[in-house]
Amino acid sequence: MPSPLQIRGALERLLGSRVFHAAPTQRSFLRYAVEHTLGGRCDLKEYCIAVDGLGRHESFDPRRDSIVRIEALKMRLNLERYYQRAGQLDPVRIEFPKGSYVPVFRLVR
Repeated sequence: MPSPLQIRGALERLLGSRVFHAAPTQRSFLRYAVEHTLGGRCDLKEYCIAVDGLGRHESFDPRRDSIVRIEALKMRLNLERYYQRAGQLDPVRIEFPKGSYVPVFRLVR
């Protein structure tokens, strides 16, 4: 497992990349999920991500607003794009398995 310092370095590379430059909601989601997980909390739920991570109002209802699911899908696709191109040589990968909002950190080399 990569160290928190390595993970935060990988996060900053992702956030500064062209792939995520025009995606502020995905950047917020990514930062929130990574920091939340590094803080030892693995209870990432749709409501918490929307309210605490994306700034939605406390009245947020995940049954009526699919922002978290939509942004998670877009983020997974952008992560894939990033690691296929600019991030090919990144030593640490941040991934979000389908069906989960909890990131997985992996050493590549």
